[in-house]
Amino acid sequence: MQKDKVNAKCPHCGAEIYLSYDQGSGLCPTCRKEFDNKKAVMLYKTLHEIEPKEEQKTAKFGEEYLEVERILKRIQFYIDRKEFRKAREEAEKGLEISNTDYRLYFEIVRAETKNFTDYKNQSHKPFLDKAVEVASAEDKQIIMRLYKNYYQLSHLTDEELLQYKAEENVAVKKKLEERFKAIIPMYMKKERGVKVKLIIGAVMTALAIALPFISEFLLTLSAVLIFGCYFIFKSAISIKKSSSLFNALLDVYDALDSFDLSVNCLSETLSFMKALRKDFERVGNLYEQEDSIAKFCKFLLTNANENSRKFVLSHPVLKKYALVLETTEENN
Repeated sequence: MQKDKVNAKCPHCGAEIYLSYDQGSGLCPTCRKEFDNKKAVMLYKTLHEIEPKEEQKTAKFGEEYLEVERILKRIQFYIDRKEFRKAREEAEKGLEISNTDYRLYFEIVRAETKNFTDYKNQSHKPFLDKAVEVASAEDKQIIMRLYKNYYQLSHLTDEELLQYKAEENVAVKKKLEERFKAIIPMYMKKERGVKVKLIIGAVMTALAIALPFISEFLLTLSAVLIFGCYFIFKSAISIKKSSSLFNALLDVYDALDSFDLSVNCLSETLSFMKALRKDFERVGNLYEQEDSIAKFCKFLLTNANENSRKFVLSHPVLKKYALVLETTEENN
């Protein structure tokens, strides 16, 4: 049964995660290891029960400490959306505040390696060395645990790496299917709620029109009803649009095999879809969903292949975003 969103902490690498379920298992986006959801949630609660409140942190560490914490959250936001340049820019801002926080150097490592997916990258190494240099003994263990898998994979031959990615794609695609299936009931429930909202909105609209004819003293109540109708219809339209975008994402998943993508391109596509899945767990966040879908369409149009391009341009929902992208690029 679906529960409210809960915070969790990866038992393997310590990364903070946002879960929709406190049962079952999950795949850490940082170290890519599977974990038990219940244990991850309990780990987060255990650690944060003894964490000082924000006012206590400010008193003990100062405002600079809290600003670095805020920057780290923004970095995670950008990395989740594959906006690695912005993630690095945020980390550099953080280093202007504190140049002894290993996490900021390590976030640049993540940005430069595209969250540990670019196995040929060399530019990250000076920042890795700096992170290790300023880290405590305990923090060094965290760095090595997070970096170990990437280090091992970066030493594989091209053929070995391709084989690894092919096997990983199969596992990620299967896990992604499970995650999508878990979200579907939530959208079905929301769509049923849309019908109820439209009925209520129609009734309120009829009352708002009728009340002034009954008495001029009811004009204020009529205005309130119209105001309420606006928000009801706006919410219904937003949910309906969010649902159509989610269904479009499911269509892409179903069509993946027909795209006949290369191993590396499929890996990037699945990575995009994993990030999109998180956006669509938050039903009310339509702006972020549209922004993420637009970026995904751009990727499929420019970085995938002709099959994916044809699919996007022929899809009743996705083609709208594709046309907007093409028009924008022509104007620029």
